[in-house]
Amino acid sequence: MRKLADLSALPGGIARGFRARGGTVILVRHGNEVSAFRDACPHLGLDLAWNPDAYMDVDNEYIQCATHGALFEPTTGECVFGPCIGDRLGAVAIEIKDDAVWIDG
Repeated sequence: MRKLADLSALPGGIARGFRARGGTVILVRHGNEVSAFRDACPHLGLDLAWNPDAYMDVDNEYIQCATHGALFEPTTGECVFGPCIGDRLGAVAIEIKDDAVWIDG
C-alpha cells in the first residue's frame, strides 16, 4: 500500500488529483467518507480538468468534465448530465487508515 494523501489535505466538497498508477487519481471527500476515481471522462477518455484540482462545478456539488460539461455524482461517479449520462467514472479502490488515504501499488 502507498500513501496518497493525508485526510487533512482533503477539505469537504473539494476534489483533488494525485499521481498514482501511471495517471491521476481524483479524491473527493464528503463528510467522513472519501471516493476515488480515475481522472478520465467515460465519454472520450480525456482528463476531467484543464487546470490542477479544478474538478468540481461552480457550486462544488458535482465533479465536472471541462471538455463537454458532463456532471458526475461525487460519491458514486455516475454521470447525471452530459454526453455520458448513465456511465460512471472508473472507481479506484482505496483504504482509509491512520488519518490518510492509501492505494495499492
